[in-house]
Amino acid sequence: MNWGKSGLIRLAIIVSGLLLVASCGDKSTGTKNKDEKAVNEVAGITQDEIVKYNKYIKFDNDAVKNISNNIDEYLKHIGKDLPSKEVQLYMTGWGRYKWSDVKELPTTKPLMKELDDPAAELIPVAENLNVLLSSADDYYDAKDYKEDNFVKGQELHKKILAEIPKFEAAAKKFSVALENKETTIIVQELNNAKKNGQELTYNKILVLLSMKKIMAELERQNISAANIISTDLTKIKPLYEEFAAAQKALRDTANSNKYKNETIVILSNEFIGRTTDFKTEMIELIERVEAKKALSESELERPESTRGTPEKLHNTRGSAIDAYNRGR
Repeated sequence: MNWGKSGLIRLAIIVSGLLLVASCGDKSTGTKNKDEKAVNEVAGITQDEIVKYNKYIKFDNDAVKNISNNIDEYLKHIGKDLPSKEVQLYMTGWGRYKWSDVKELPTTKPLMKELDDPAAELIPVAENLNVLLSSADDYYDAKDYKEDNFVKGQELHKKILAEIPKFEAAAKKFSVALENKETTIIVQELNNAKKNGQELTYNKILVLLSMKKIMAELERQNISAANIISTDLTKIKPLYEEFAAAQKALRDTANSNKYKNETIVILSNEFIGRTTDFKTEMIELIERVEAKKALSESELERPESTRGTPEKLHNTRGSAIDAYNRGR
């Protein structure tokens, strides 16, 4: 699922930042909680596995998501018909990802079959499509079609259209594998926090999980800015109430005497702030749907900047995850 600028819903990556699996317990100034886990190991997951997992997340964020966005950009301006008119593409990210960082990863120890197999299927397809889209971007940017009357453009177009379904199918498998692994890790961290009496960490993870449920339901309903007023609030409102309760419990815990003047509260303030932003955006979304207030044409141009849209929620959740990682 991609909540990009176009507002189109497709099978693409939804992971908004990486959940670094470093578990340190609720830290107080100069003290450590009982049974504190070693940094970067949690519930039997080794540090080498965590390093590999995070490389896959980086591949997902830096390469797969960028290719998905550029597919949207290409189809938006070229369409599915063979190109025959002057166009201007606005593709980005060609030099940002080093494919050498991931090409050997599926066969690198420690083996993680649940991630390695879908990654091995996706990587060559993604790299090939990336090359084709990059070539198309260069071709149209240099206006080479004026010299060959779109001959190369037509060749590229056929190849790109043939590769897109392969990429989307492989990207979906990889996305599901990452989501499953992420959920396993989060639940393990949640159980550890509960076992070790780490109330603040426990509540932070509950908030993460409840945000994830909301985004998953919006994805299940295929909701974007373009069709937001068709959102089924009978499914969304209970999830929002669950999130709001978890977020309030988090704020109450951070303000309790148990954590007075402790470092972890200071480190958690940014995360709490970003989850408060998420709460505000959810209220805006619900009110927009109830009022049947569709987005204007100008708002649909940049839905990620419009209050109460899945695109804005997607970015806000990503900021919250980043803040969670920084505050661990």
